Amino acid sequence: MKIFESKEMIEKCGPYPRGRREVFCFSVGNDLEAHGPALPPETDSIMARAFAYNFSARYGSYYVAHIPYTSDRVGPIALDWSPCFIEWNDFVEKTIAFIKWHIGRLPWAPERIVIFAGHGGLMELFSMNEELSKRLGVKVRTGFVAGVGQVQLPENLEARDAVEKILSGAGEHAYILEHSAAAALGILDWEKLEMLNREAAKDPESVLKKWPALAGLGGYILFGDKSRYQPLRDAGLEFVLNDFLKRKKIVASKELGALLLEGALNTSQLYLL
Repeated sequence: MKIFESKEMIEKCGPYPRGRREVFCFSVGNDLEAHGPALPPETDSIMARAFAYNFSARYGSYYVAHIPYTSDRVGPIALDWSPCFIEWNDFVEKTIAFIKWHIGRLPWAPERIVIFAGHGGLMELFSMNEELSKRLGVKVRTGFVAGVGQVQLPENLEARDAVEKILSGAGEHAYILEHSAAAALGILDWEKLEMLNREAAKDPESVLKKWPALAGLGGYILFGDKSRYQPLRDAGLEFVLNDFLKRKKIVASKELGALLLEGALNTSQLYLL
């Protein structure tokens, strides 16, 4: 006797609605970027890949691939801490070609594409939904992997004032939010962070000379050529630099990191609308 289960029968199984596999997810970050001694160079990409996977597991979409290119809104000076940087237009063209190559090899077509970025330097993507949709021939949504939506911060959170300021729009790189998200993902080297903070308690400027990418690329702002690194000031990164110089440590909270990532995941269902 032949036993047969149709595609329609199989798709009714499990918690996901029909058609959810037609939402294709891609992640993009930065695979080689300085973040100081306690974070891996691919921090942004790990966060993006983890988020895309968790989004797919929660909502039933199909995580296709990680886009291996990166750029930065501050331009070519990013090469000073991000060796894989390419110019924006080149990044966009390579990204579109990469996505087309992958969706052309899958056995079903997408109803929409969602791109999750883990690198703040790629924020221009968020204003390109319409252009990307036209170029790819399918609806495209783009979003960031953390800090999306309302997050209720713990009352006893260390550096709560700084976190609130960063979440309200101040820029950040390799400071409280990234170290906390990394802690939640299990990729933070706590011993190296403790070593960093011991040095910072004595002389925070010496820490920035050694690891200039810390605290909003603070070493570049503080010691680098003023005109060359003006784009970092324009991006609002001086706040975290000044906070670090005053606080003389980098706070990392696994609880905060988990709240940020979960908050973003809860609101990311909006990309399905």
